[in-house]
Amino acid sequence: MARPKKIPIDGMKCTCCGLYQSLDNFPRDKHYASGYKARCKICLNKIRKERRYDYKYEHSPKGIANTIKYRSSDKGKLNKANYGKKWSAIPENREKMREYQLKANKTLLRKLSQKRYYETQNGRAKKREKDIRYKSKRRGSIINDFSNAQWLTQIKLQNGRCFYCKNKIDLTIDHIIPVSKGGEHTQSNIVAACKSCNSRKGNKIWLLL
Repeated sequence: MARPKKIPIDGMKCTCCGLYQSLDNFPRDKHYASGYKARCKICLNKIRKERRYDYKYEHSPKGIANTIKYRSSDKGKLNKANYGKKWSAIPENREKMREYQLKANKTLLRKLSQKRYYETQNGRAKKREKDIRYKSKRRGSIINDFSNAQWLTQIKLQNGRCFYCKNKIDLTIDHIIPVSKGGEHTQSNIVAACKSCNSRKGNKIWLLL
């Protein structure tokens, strides 16, 4: 239910200058309960002029030059150095800041260590295993027990070479019988293949001679 508007009868008091004036001196605004702004037209015009002047001055060549001059002065440097010291002087605020920094550092260190691990051979294999296990599960693979250790063993058995073209390059997991056609995500159905051969094979079944 909407709040009923309290429309003043004869006039209002300006919250800026504190003078009681007639409603003609206040601009209309439907967002206020009274239907009028809380400041009179004279005060609003004054505030707008000040803001307009401040913005123009700050962005003018003279204002920019004065700002640079102040910041390079001893007083400006001192104010910059002391900025925030009053807030950090309170023990409660110091504790809050320390907790926040510890939490941020722990998160950053965890992310960095995870990134470094995934850049190693074991990390890449682990990530690949996790991704393919998830995809196989989604596609409805019955047996889903291929592990990271089995993948590293398969690479060693093939001497780090592609099962199809025999080139020694980066290898990926390839299912002999694709999972989309009822293949299982297990060691007996997996070979190590290069990206080119894997993508060329797609979801086809190649005869292994």
